[in-house]
Amino acid sequence: MPQASDHVMRTVCGTWAYCAPEVINHQPYTSAVDNWTLGVLMYILVSGYHPFDPYGNAPEPVLLRAILDCKYDFCDPVWNEISPEARELISSLLRVRPEERLSLETVLQSPWIQGNASEREMHHLLPRLSSLQYIKQRQQQA
Repeated sequence: MPQASDHVMRTVCGTWAYCAPEVINHQPYTSAVDNWTLGVLMYILVSGYHPFDPYGNAPEPVLLRAILDCKYDFCDPVWNEISPEARELISSLLRVRPEERLSLETVLQSPWIQGNASEREMHHLLPRLSSLQYIKQRQQQA
C-alpha cells in the first residue's frame, strides 16, 4: 500500500547492481526501490556475494537481465546454516513488483531482525560481519 511519503520519482541514479527493476526499466518508482536495495544488501551481508552477480564479473547486460528476471537462489552451501526466516525476509524484499515488497516497518518487526536468529546461525554470520568491519577499518587507514 503506497504511503503519503511514496512520491513518484523518475531520476535514474545509483549503481545498477543495487537498482530495482523499475529503475532499470526507466519506469516511475517510489521509495519501494530502497526496500529492493535493502534485500540486495542483506543478501550480500549474509552470503558475502551479490545475488545477481555472485562472482562479481557479470557484464552489465547479463547483470541487468538477472535483476529484471529476479534470478538468484540460496543454493550455495553458505546458506545451509541460515534460517528459512532470514531467506524469506530477503526473498520478500527482492520482488519484481514493488507493491509485493515488504515495507520497512514490516522488515523491522520481523522476528529475524528482532534478534531471533539461532545461536548456530549467528555463529556463521558474526565472522562475516566482523570481516566487513575489518575491511572498513583498513579502508579508513589507507
